[in-house]
Amino acid sequence: MKKILFGICLSFLFFACYEDKGSYDYHFDDINQIEKVSFIPEAFQAIGGLTIEFQQPLSENKTERIEVKLEQSLNHSFEHLDFLWRIFRQKEGKTVVDTVRTKGYLDIEFLVGKEAQYSIVLEVKDQTTTLTKYTKLIVKTRPVFKNSLFLLHGSQSGSVKLGNVEIIGDKAHVRTDAFHTIYPHIETNPFSNGVGLGYSAYLDLYKIKNSHNLCVFNMDGTSGIYDPFGLKNKFHPGYVLPLDQENPFVYHSLVNTGDASNLTDYKCLISRDGRFYVARSFLCFYPPAYVDDPQTDYKVTAATITDNNYVFWDELHNRFLYLLKNDAYTWNELNARDVQMNNPVLNAHVDFSGLPSRLNPVGKQAVYAYIRYRENYREAHPLFLFKDKTEEKFYLYELTPTGSDKDDKKSVAKTRGADKGDKGGEQGGDNEPAFTITGKELKNFRPGKNLSTIMYNMWFTTNFLFYAEGGNVYRYNTEGGNRSTIYSAPEGYTISVMKFRSADSGSLVDDLGLYLSIGLNKGDEGAIAEIKLTTSADVDKTYPATFYNKDEQGVKFGNIRDVQFAHIYTYKTINTK
Repeated sequence: MKKILFGICLSFLFFACYEDKGSYDYHFDDINQIEKVSFIPEAFQAIGGLTIEFQQPLSENKTERIEVKLEQSLNHSFEHLDFLWRIFRQKEGKTVVDTVRTKGYLDIEFLVGKEAQYSIVLEVKDQTTTLTKYTKLIVKTRPVFKNSLFLLHGSQSGSVKLGNVEIIGDKAHVRTDAFHTIYPHIETNPFSNGVGLGYSAYLDLYKIKNSHNLCVFNMDGTSGIYDPFGLKNKFHPGYVLPLDQENPFVYHSLVNTGDASNLTDYKCLISRDGRFYVARSFLCFYPPAYVDDPQTDYKVTAATITDNNYVFWDELHNRFLYLLKNDAYTWNELNARDVQMNNPVLNAHVDFSGLPSRLNPVGKQAVYAYIRYRENYREAHPLFLFKDKTEEKFYLYELTPTGSDKDDKKSVAKTRGADKGDKGGEQGGDNEPAFTITGKELKNFRPGKNLSTIMYNMWFTTNFLFYAEGGNVYRYNTEGGNRSTIYSAPEGYTISVMKFRSADSGSLVDDLGLYLSIGLNKGDEGAIAEIKLTTSADVDKTYPATFYNKDEQGVKFGNIRDVQFAHIYTYKTINTK
C-alpha cells in the first residue's frame, strides 16, 4: 500500500514540475492532402447525389470505365495512394456489396436491354499520412435519347427521317436516323411522311408511373405515338388522331398552354384546311361536338387557350369563335379516346364597330395567337396577331372577357342554339358578346414570308414575340416596338422552324423554356442550332450556341421540317445536361 501511495505522489510531483512552454512546430504545409475528387466522365448533382450516367447498350454488352481525377496539395501522382471502391447493388431483393481495389479507375459492365444502378463509396487513402478522402457516387444507365432533341428532316415526303441530338456529359451524339439506330434490321421507316412533332410528359395516375410520349403527324392525316426513349410504339393507330380516310386531318400547328405537372395543360391541333381538334394532357385529340352541323362551318387559322376557353379566329366568316373547356376527363391514358367533347363551338359575337376602320380585323389574316400567363394564368387574355393581306403590316388584338364566358356549363345550354353564321359584330340568336376587343398596329414588326416561326413564350419578363427573317432570329417588344437580333445563322442558311424546348408553366421543367431550338436549311441540306436566353430574353453567354449539320458518320441532315425536345417528366430534379 505504501508503494502505491509513493507512486501516486511521485506522479503528482512530476506533473507539478512540468512547465508547458506553449510553443510547438507543426508543418501542415508538408503534409499531402487530397483536396478534391472528380471523375471522367463528369458527374452531375442529381436529387440522389453525385451521379454519372452511361447510355444503356443498344446491341451488345458494354464495359464502361470511370476514371478518378484528384487535386492534391503536394503530390501529382497516384503512387502513394490506395483506392477502394465499395459497390452496392440490388440482386433478388437484397443488397449486395462488392469491394474492388484499383489504381484510380473502375470498370463496370452494362447489359443490353437492362437498366442498372449502383451506389458507390470511393475511399482514397494516402499511405504516407493515412489521411482518407471519401466520395459517394451513383452510377446508372440512362435510356437512349433521354432529354434530347428530335427533328424531322428530308426534302420530300416519303424520304423524311427522324434525327436526334443527344448530349451526354460534354459530348454530343448526333444521329440522322434515330429510328434505325435502335432498329437497324427493320426496313420500314414510320417517320417517312412526317410533317410535325408533338410531345407530352406527365404522371399517369392510373399506373402511378411517368409517361413520356413523342408523336409524329403524317402528311396523309395519320399519326404515330412512341416512347421517345427507345422509340417503342405505344397505343393503337387511332390514338392521337381519329382515323378518317375520307377527310384526313393534316397537321398545320399545335397550341399548348397550362401546367403538365398537375395535368391542367391543354392542347389544340389545327389542320391545314382549318379544322381543329382538342386534348387535355394526353396526346389524344378529339373534335368538338356537333361537327356535322352545317352552321359550324369554319376555317380556323389561329387559336389559343385560356383558363376557361379555347379561342379561335374563323377566316371563313371573319369572326372569333370559342369553345368551353370540357370537364370530362379520364385518368387512364389508355382510355383517353373514350372521352369526347360535349360542348359546341360558339360564336363569340365580338363587336368590331368600336375599332377604327384600319384596325378592323375583317379581311385580314390571323397568323398567330397566344396568352400572357407568366404571372396569372387564370386572368390571361387572348391575343391575336393579324397580317394585312395587301401590305406588310401587322396588328395585335386583345380580347377581354365580358363575363358571360365564365358561366361555363350554364352558358352552354343557353348558347347551344346561337347563330354561328354571322360575321363580326352582326347579331343573331344569343348575341351577347363573350369578349370586347382592342387593337393596335405593330410598328417595325417584319417577319418576312415565314410566318410559322412567330412565337411567344411566357418564360420572359417582357412581352416579347420571337420570329425569324431569313437567317436571323429577332426578339420583338410588343410594347415598345423595338426589335433585337438574338441569333444569326451561318452564311447561306435560312431558318425554317423554331421551337422553345418547353412552353410549360409547371414546376418540373426547370429552365427548359429558355432554350430555343432552330431548324435551318441550305439548299437540300439542313442543320439544327440551339441558343439559351436569360429571363430578360438576352442571349445567355454562359451557354455556347450549338450547331449540327451531320451525324458522327458524316451523313448530313436534309431540310428541317420540325423539331421537338423530349424531356423526362421530373426534369427539374436533374442537372440540365
